[in-house]
Amino acid sequence: MLGRSNTLKSARLRGRRRKAVIGKAVIVFCVVIVLWALVFWLSGLSQVTVKSVEVEGNASMSSSAIASTTVGFLSGRYYFTVAKSNAFFYPKETIENYIYTSFPQIEKASVGLKNFQTLKISITERQPKALLCKSVSLEIISSGEKDSCFIFDSKGFIFASSTELGSASPKMIKFWSKLPQGEPIGQQFLSGERLGELFELTKNVSAFGFAITDFRDREDGAKEAVLSAGERLIFSDDTDLKAAIANFQAIIGDQVLGVSNIFSKLDYIDLRFGNKVYYKLKN
Repeated sequence: MLGRSNTLKSARLRGRRRKAVIGKAVIVFCVVIVLWALVFWLSGLSQVTVKSVEVEGNASMSSSAIASTTVGFLSGRYYFTVAKSNAFFYPKETIENYIYTSFPQIEKASVGLKNFQTLKISITERQPKALLCKSVSLEIISSGEKDSCFIFDSKGFIFASSTELGSASPKMIKFWSKLPQGEPIGQQFLSGERLGELFELTKNVSAFGFAITDFRDREDGAKEAVLSAGERLIFSDDTDLKAAIANFQAIIGDQVLGVSNIFSKLDYIDLRFGNKVYYKLKN
């Protein structure tokens, strides 16, 4: 009889413990639900909800295009709880990364709050420096046939098609070279350092009264800078362009050679051989 009594007491005790555990679980669950609902409600308050996007710094790009894509990242909630449009929790890095990926024309983008209801995006657009065009035969180039070119900046980053410049496109130097594989926009052409040297060459040549209009890849692997009247300066990738321009200056200014007087008859000057400079007149 005593054993049966102990068994009943143990069963009642286990029942009480089970009810206590269930009761605590219910309380915890209710607290979690209340906290979740509180966070859900607070994060969506109108006073701290981003409702509009402003874009500044754009000159050629559409503000609405940038703003509309940004708004898409402000919809929805994190884990069905915190509103993404909340001024304290909006996805800043995600928006910035998306802008860089979707708009190659943008060099810098900064996303911040103007106030709790307005997001401000400050951008710096890339400035066109020159055109990269697919290498074709010299006959096609000289014939003026419409070409497909791409714009790159001073750092060599390709960010747009030349057609996007429209009729108001500035006069820019063309680089006739092999295009990067795949879609050229968003890729790197040359290093900023090498481009800086080539543009410095252009500047120095113009100081002598001549203008470089094109840079071309040659079939023998060398490069050539084409002047406005068709004269060419031949060099290679490892040519010291500072020394080359000094040699060019020496040839142009040499009164004995008289090259400056016959420059219109000049075919090319070859700058690939250090201090030994070769030139050829047109036939």
